[in-house]
Parts: sequence; C-alpha cells; structure tokens
Amino acid sequence: MAYSSVAHVRMLADDVPEAVRWGKQAITLAERLGETEVLVHALNNVGSALLRAGSEEGRAALERSLALASEASLTEHVIRAYVNLSSIAVDLRRYEEGDRYLADAIGYATDQGVEAWRWYLLAVQARAELERRSA
Repeated sequence: MAYSSVAHVRMLADDVPEAVRWGKQAITLAERLGETEVLVHALNNVGSALLRAGSEEGRAALERSLALASEASLTEHVIRAYVNLSSIAVDLRRYEEGDRYLADAIGYATDQGVEAWRWYLLAVQARAELERRSA
C-alpha cells in the first residue's frame, strides 16, 4: 500500500510519470501477493493519472479497479472509482460519458448510504449541467 500511496500523491500532483511508475510497482506486488484492496487502489491511481492525461489506457485501469472493488464489496473503492471516472469525464468535457458514470455512481452511493460522496457526485453533475448550458 505504500507504493500505491506514493502513486496517489503523485496523481493528485498531476505528476503522471511518477504516479504510473509507483502505481505499476504497487500493481505488480499486489497481484503477486493477492492483495485485492491494494490492487484496486493502485489501479485507480494509475487509471486516474492516465485518463486525466488523455490516455484511454487509464479508463481500462479505472474500469478494472471498479470491477474488482465491486466483486470484493469494497464500497469506498467502488465509489472512488466512480468519482474519478465521472469527474475526469466532466473535467475533459465528455459530458455524455460523465452522465453515464454519474447515474451509476449516484445510484450506488444512494444504495450504500454514502451520503458525503452522493453529495459530491451531485455537485459534479450540477457543474456538468451548468457548463453545458453556458457553452
């Protein structure tokens, strides 16, 4: 998890090469050790960094993170994948894509009773709608 945490910090700093470097180390180790939670965390970091930089490889990593987290019932990791998929889509002005993720994400957050994330997702949805109307 230490490697993935470094990747997370580098991803938040928009340092794509370092986020990917540390994240891939975490992915390799997590897969070898069978550490699902570390794997989904690292995939999310790498995927978010790459997708924000415009790489579709990032979407695949985020989708894998989402699927594995869902299978393992890791609620926080599921919502984190949804948040990154939807908010990055909106940041990149891919509103239809964002809408699809937001619908699933808001439904999931509501079903799981994760209110703070539900409110965050509603804010992302409102921002997307405002940007579309302002364009």
